Amino acid sequence: MDKYNSFYELKQNEMVDRDFTIEVSEGSSGIAIVSPHGGNIEFGTTEIARAVAGDEHTYYSFIGLKEDNPRDLHITSHNFDEPKALALVRDSLATVTIHGFRDWQEIVCLGGLDKRLKYFIAKSLKQNGFNVKKNGKYKGIHPKNICNRNLQKQGVQLEISSGLRYKFFADLWTPEGRQILTPLFHDFVQAVRQGIELYRNLHQFSTGIDRENSENICKD
Repeated sequence: MDKYNSFYELKQNEMVDRDFTIEVSEGSSGIAIVSPHGGNIEFGTTEIARAVAGDEHTYYSFIGLKEDNPRDLHITSHNFDEPKALALVRDSLATVTIHGFRDWQEIVCLGGLDKRLKYFIAKSLKQNGFNVKKNGKYKGIHPKNICNRNLQKQGVQLEISSGLRYKFFADLWTPEGRQILTPLFHDFVQAVRQGIELYRNLHQFSTGIDRENSENICKD
């Protein structure tokens, strides 16, 4: 259970630049890469989102700075209403949110309402050797989920297990350790970016995508 049900509640009790901070950089692609639970909340998601965004995509991260009880800063995705995040997602054509979950299997789970973008990202991850599973617990289908609040009212929620994130950094648990990136981190980021690029290049022709495969690619 979250301590706060909205950003308004959170900011009444937590201090910016002491307990949390926000990073934003605007890109030109019309695609937003968002980490709503970054920093010490879901370790590694800020770094992944920043790298996936690169120079061309818009990047946002809500970064937890607290070392004690950082989970207090977690606002569930369908309640996440920080104004900067809402504004940039609202103006985006597509959205990918980056999350972490506790599981020592090395897996990636995809949710969200954008089946086309989800298809391309899942396909690229699988082709690059990553274990992709259907996201049974965190489906990301609530219409107010931050990933689904863009111009198309649909996005992708990317959940990355602790076991996989652990292999992306010299030390997942510290800010200093997360500055040292492993080759697997770069492979993962490149795979996600490739999936996004396929979507950008081909989505106008996506009526020809095999619908059954687009549903099954994320299944166990």
